[in-house]
Amino acid sequence: MFLSIIVLFFSCKRDDTLSCVKQMIDSRISLNLDQMELVARDKKASNEDSRFIMVCYFDSTECHSCATDKLYLWNDFIEKYGRNHQIDYIFIFYPSKDSYPSLRTFLRSKKEAKNIYIDTLNVFEKANPFVPHASIYHTMLIDKKDNKIKLVGDPRRNQKVEDLFVKIISGRGG
Repeated sequence: MFLSIIVLFFSCKRDDTLSCVKQMIDSRISLNLDQMELVARDKKASNEDSRFIMVCYFDSTECHSCATDKLYLWNDFIEKYGRNHQIDYIFIFYPSKDSYPSLRTFLRSKKEAKNIYIDTLNVFEKANPFVPHASIYHTMLIDKKDNKIKLVGDPRRNQKVEDLFVKIISGRGG
């Protein structure tokens, strides 16, 4: 009986995740990047003709030093799917007031070749209240023509998400 309760709990959580993702897909997202501080820019990766934007959002509840230390893990993925597939990559950090100075200093010192923004006014969350607070929903592929979410999830961490990502960017799905 205990085992069946555990299985039921996990299946409900999975259903909740699928429900959240389904609600997010094709929702219009507002980036409002002009209201955020740009701390690092990859001029080679910014392309007006790009078709998609991959957004990675880190809110104030997440460990920013953990996230910033792992930004380099996106390098291979960006190289594999970035320029050739017309995808821009944007990383948005919403720090607590206490952590803002150190986050800003740290990001500037790393000299990452990525488009990194600090959202000190919490513009992203206010403009997109439908995005759940759980970090699993904070990586999204956005279609630039209508600002609609086409994929939710980190394709680097899940093969099924990566397969769907490839279908969408190649025009075979989504």
